[in-house]
Amino acid sequence: MNIRLDLSHHCIETAIKRRHNAAISCFFKSRGPQPVLEDEIELLGQALKAFDFNRLRSQWVALSGHSDVIVDLSAGADGQPTLLVDGLVIVPPAASIQTATRQ
Repeated sequence: MNIRLDLSHHCIETAIKRRHNAAISCFFKSRGPQPVLEDEIELLGQALKAFDFNRLRSQWVALSGHSDVIVDLSAGADGQPTLLVDGLVIVPPAASIQTATRQ
């Protein structure tokens, strides 16, 4: 699963929280099982618990918001939340960085 985050108006933490709250709202309004929505809620919740958002904002200014940088949240190979930001792969708590190929 890959979730694109919009940081044009908010920081990374607020963007994830808002997306998480919106997904939960949709889940409770839906009728019947929604496996994709459940996976999205789970991944967003894991990201909220795992990332050190203060560190993210201080190390990568674009994650402080009001930025046009493209940020994708996905589950890494080990299942932990992973951010792909401008060719960098960031894993929790935000100290580990790997160079990724540009997509």
